[in-house]
Parts: sequence; structure tokens; C-alpha cells
Amino acid sequence: MAEITEGEIKETFGDKTFYKGLDYYDGRRVLDTVRIGSILYARVVGSSAKPYEVTASISEMHTECTCPVGSMCNLRVQ
Repeated sequence: MAEITEGEIKETFGDKTFYKGLDYYDGRRVLDTVRIGSILYARVVGSSAKPYEVTASISEMHTECTCPVGSMCNLRVQ
């Protein structure tokens, strides 16, 4: 599977969301990351008492999340 670049992530999500997601990642708020094929799974500590569950498809550049945004929210793919 081809690797995805930061530029592709920024193009899809926008700079603001990319850097907010990067802050979450660097702040160790992204937990239990798992990659199965082209799908990424993680829990993300946000404003809720319970971590949000995030699923991201690398091949389709799409995410789903239990956060209030619901999809295409903050996520850093590496």
C-alpha cells in the first residue's frame, strides 16, 4: 500500500484541522492506534470524559468519529 503524505492530509482536511490533529497526537491524546490494511483505528482524548473512537480510511481519505463533528475531524495519519 502506498504511503500517504502530510501534504495529501492537509489538502483533504485543511491546514487548521491538520495542525489541531497534530497537536492532539504530539500531546499524546491519540490512544490505542491500530492499522489493519488501509484502515486506522484509534481512541482520542477530547473534551468528553470518555475518549472518542476514530476510524480512518487511508485509501479513501475519509474518517468517522464518535465526536460531535462525526467525520473528517482531527486525525494525524502516519
